[in-house]
Amino acid sequence: NRSGGEERRNLVSIATVFKKTNVPPVIDYFSLDVEGAEHLVMKDFPWEKYSFKFMTIERPNDDLKILLQLNGYTLARTISTYEETLWVSEVNVKLSAEE
Repeated sequence: NRSGGEERRNLVSIATVFKKTNVPPVIDYFSLDVEGAEHLVMKDFPWEKYSFKFMTIERPNDDLKILLQLNGYTLARTISTYEETLWVSEVNVKLSAEE
């Protein structure tokens, strides 16, 4: 705030938003860009309840890359000069090496 004191925020997890809005268990596409907090947002994500066919994530750190790989995602490519990365679900999407 302007006085230099602490500012309080109410935060809600993605899992809570998904549950309250009846998001389906398999999501076609998810884009995550939260200015460096991507791992913080996804570290407690309920991977056993929800999955994504494709995801784009801007500048994922190494911890997030490992988390994604452990949960069945493959880095397909970097798709922009901002280091936005495209991840594909190994379970939900069947692609050949050429694709």
